Amino acid sequence: MKIGSLLKKCFIPHKKNNHKPHILRWESAVIILTTVLVVEVLFLTQLILIFPGSKFFASVLNSIIVEKTNEYRTDHQLNFMNTNALLTQAAQMKAEDMARRSYFSHDSPDGLTPWYWFQKAGYEYLYAGENLAIGFFDSNDIVSAWMDSASHRENILNARYTEFGIGVASGIYKGRETIFVAQLFGNPARKNVVVVSNSQNIQEINKDVSVDVVAGDISNVLGAEDSKTEIIKSVVNEKEVVSESLFREAAIWVISTPRTMTNYLFIVLITIITIALVLTIGIRAKVHYPGLIVHGVVMLLVISSAILFNHYLALSQMKLL
Repeated sequence: MKIGSLLKKCFIPHKKNNHKPHILRWESAVIILTTVLVVEVLFLTQLILIFPGSKFFASVLNSIIVEKTNEYRTDHQLNFMNTNALLTQAAQMKAEDMARRSYFSHDSPDGLTPWYWFQKAGYEYLYAGENLAIGFFDSNDIVSAWMDSASHRENILNARYTEFGIGVASGIYKGRETIFVAQLFGNPARKNVVVVSNSQNIQEINKDVSVDVVAGDISNVLGAEDSKTEIIKSVVNEKEVVSESLFREAAIWVISTPRTMTNYLFIVLITIITIALVLTIGIRAKVHYPGLIVHGVVMLLVISSAILFNHYLALSQMKLL
């Protein structure tokens, strides 16, 4: 069946489908609502059982926050911030201290201020700041929530900051296992600090270690046939690395953004159902079936309710400092 005929059959009331678009029929409504229920159960299961203790999530969260933070900065025509090894160390110590001692505050229970962790890591600064987060379900929610808060937004969009570090740790807070996040900003007092480039992920140390490779001189080192074989192997290996990298990025996106992924699916379903309803109501047909419209409206209400519920659930658990 051609795509055009399939779309007409599913969305447009006409004689061949008995003026009943398949997408709005009871059978389709049952399938769609069952899909929504299954997705919602999987989403809640991930949040309640898997997410809090997920070491994988904690390991990838750092890079996601770095990426999202710099996206907001570049959107506001601000300088791109590199991650700094000392700031990352300071942020990790702060996050682990909160997780280990089950508190959530800029100052520790024994009065240690945020600046203590900068000093302990050996980071000397001209300007410094701190953002904290806890109780989130989706990595996108963290930076978005910071941006919605005036004080946290000021830190993220502060032109004085040139580098930052992220710390992530799992722990218990008020009887619940959760993940603590610390984001530390700085402008170094010294220029000889160790910097980790976010774009390359390579520490600027051991600069004198280098490997000289000149593409044009390969044939001088290898025989002609060996050279061709090595080049083919190199191309194959490169493709495998790219495929593996794309797969890993997709997996990271799905696991680290469960609410975002769930919303995307629900929005797609809402769009499909809305199109079908508009066509069913708008196209002049010999016969109109009110029941089809009821099916469509019920599906829209159920899916919209799921999106609102997930949004409320996310906001009710998250805390910022």
